[in-house]
Amino acid sequence: SAKSILITTIARSYNTGMVYNDDKTKLLEVGTAPIMLEPVVVNLSFGKREVSEIIILDHVGNRTNKIIKPRDNKIVLDGSMTKAIYYEVVFK
Repeated sequence: SAKSILITTIARSYNTGMVYNDDKTKLLEVGTAPIMLEPVVVNLSFGKREVSEIIILDHVGNRTNKIIKPRDNKIVLDGSMTKAIYYEVVFK
């Protein structure tokens, strides 16, 4: 019954220049900013709930002017395209 929901999509993250040993059990170099995020692709549907729009949020959770429109009430969130990890799904 919510009017909107927050979706967070995140996978692996590393500092730029971060280095591990060959078997990834020991951190050899901490690295520096910026943090590099592995993009996530998600395909979602909400059954009978109709989605009005998906608002792309910035990295602190504020709304941007970027909107994704659902197709056939299905959502595709592609982090490599949106450069985002937070999305607000707004229902009709």
